[in-house]
Amino acid sequence: MPRQRHPPQCPSPGREVRPEQHHLPPTLPLAKEISTARTNPEPRTDAEKRPSPYEVLAARNVKLRRANRSLTENLQFAAAQIQRLAVDNACLREALEASSNVTRINRTGRAGR
Repeated sequence: MPRQRHPPQCPSPGREVRPEQHHLPPTLPLAKEISTARTNPEPRTDAEKRPSPYEVLAARNVKLRRANRSLTENLQFAAAQIQRLAVDNACLREALEASSNVTRINRTGRAGR
C-alpha cells in the first residue's frame, strides 16, 4: 500500500521547524555543492581552453587601443620637439647673423625655406 503524505503542519509560534518535518529535499547539501563548484571549477577540456573568437577580438582590440594611445602620445611629443627645435634654430640663426654681421641670403631655389 502506498504511503500517504500529509501536508506539513505549520509550527506553532516559538516551535522550531526541523528539516525532517518538511517533504522538501534539504537545501544545505545542494548549496554546498554549488558553492564548491563555483570556487573550484572543473578544469576545461582542450576545446574549452581556446578562447572564443569574440574573446580573441576583444583582447586584440584592447592591445590595439593601448598601442594607438602610446603612438599618439609619442607623436605629440615628437611634434613638440620639432617645434622647440625650429624655435631654437631660428634663435641660433639670428644670433649667428648678429655676431658675424652676415646678412641672410634668401635661398629661393630650395623648397620649404
